[in-house]
Amino acid sequence: MIWIVLILLPILLTAAIAGVKGAPWVPTKRGLIDGVVAELEIKPGMTVYDLGCGDGRVLKALSSKQPHANYIGHELSLLPFLIAKLRTVKNSNISIVFKDVTRTDYTDADVIFLFWMSETSKKLLNRMTKDLKPDCHIAVEGWKPVKAEPIRTIRPENHIPVYVYRASQWR
Repeated sequence: MIWIVLILLPILLTAAIAGVKGAPWVPTKRGLIDGVVAELEIKPGMTVYDLGCGDGRVLKALSSKQPHANYIGHELSLLPFLIAKLRTVKNSNISIVFKDVTRTDYTDADVIFLFWMSETSKKLLNRMTKDLKPDCHIAVEGWKPVKAEPIRTIRPENHIPVYVYRASQWR
């Protein structure tokens, strides 16, 4: 019985922390991933971050389309982190990191993908975008975080939209 508690406690605790700091684990639907993969223009040598990467499915799909880019996923919830590590173990261009995304330098980012609760995302994006490359694209799943119009909206049929911005729109 104690072993079950020792296993479940870190899983539940990290899921709660991740849910409060960013968003609960809500896997991105296949149709939306297909739309993101088709619309985001990932080029060789680019660095792509998925903040709160969950089980790594978005990074895995992006890597399949453009294997010559670098992909970094940050996840703070233990169970999806472990699933993402297993899912991407054969992809040398994908790194999955057990890390709080608010304590990271993203100055090398060319594309950032995220799905967070809107207020938490606004705070994070306001803090981090001042250091991003002006042309870094930020793809936000599900909500419009700024008053500026997105440079592109990815809206696969029957799925929530993904709004794409440039980091310079936050300045």
